[in-house]
Amino acid sequence: MASNQPVMSQKMRLYNGVEMPAVGINTYRVRLDEEVHMFVDNALSAGYRLFDTAAMYGNEVALNRAFEKLLPKYNLKRSDLFITSKIVTRSRASYTGIKRVLEKTLKNLGTDYLDLYLINYPTGNTSSRKRTWAAMQAVYEDGNISAIGVCNHSKELLRQLASSNSPPMVNQVEWNPLMHDEQLYAYCKRHDMVLQAYSPFGTPFASDKKLFHYPVIRGLASKYDATVAQIPLKWSLQRQVAVLPVSTDPAHMKENINLNFRISTRDMDLIDAIAPDYDQYESRV
Repeated sequence: MASNQPVMSQKMRLYNGVEMPAVGINTYRVRLDEEVHMFVDNALSAGYRLFDTAAMYGNEVALNRAFEKLLPKYNLKRSDLFITSKIVTRSRASYTGIKRVLEKTLKNLGTDYLDLYLINYPTGNTSSRKRTWAAMQAVYEDGNISAIGVCNHSKELLRQLASSNSPPMVNQVEWNPLMHDEQLYAYCKRHDMVLQAYSPFGTPFASDKKLFHYPVIRGLASKYDATVAQIPLKWSLQRQVAVLPVSTDPAHMKENINLNFRISTRDMDLIDAIAPDYDQYESRV
């Protein structure tokens, strides 16, 4: 559950007791060693401790090298970080298959455990998804993963996994003032599952940052002496949704984690009401 502490130290407790930073940073934009090193240096300096990656991003080895060089600079250890990675599963994913991919990810990242491991996208039919999740649970029980979850799962897909011994602890989804599935939100809250937003500024497929031009967002940014990016981030956090802002700009990275203000209930309602554009996203949900 979210708290009112400063954002850099704010955590969300998963149902198995693991504490996850409320604000992390998505690494998918960086690949090459030099750019990853600079990115990690700027992120650690700004206060980020959660780094979100995936095997398909192609940057796990570069992140390992960056952490190895930069953690001593900031007097940090591996245990001070929260590292998330993801697996793309086939419709008939097995324990052996998931374990093999996990071991490669651990080797690439130079660590013996992940803080969170996610299934990147639902594949197959109901039966195969249940088998895949059972295999994911078995890998979790081996002890090299602190928490497990999913990405891009609707309420109906989550219901299919609800009877398992360890239902998903995190559901990472597209979530922002233009796209917030309230039924999914309510379901996750009822089942003690943390929602995490990989697109807190709008759809990841857009390049025009449409949300930042909305009069409500611009007006509230002025009212709270904040940036147009800080308003949707704080809105998500106050709704107890974790966020993964995407930026490689050092100034923006600092702004996106310095969110020590509070939006009033009335203004939260104004942001909630922005979503007339929701129907244009429904085909992708």
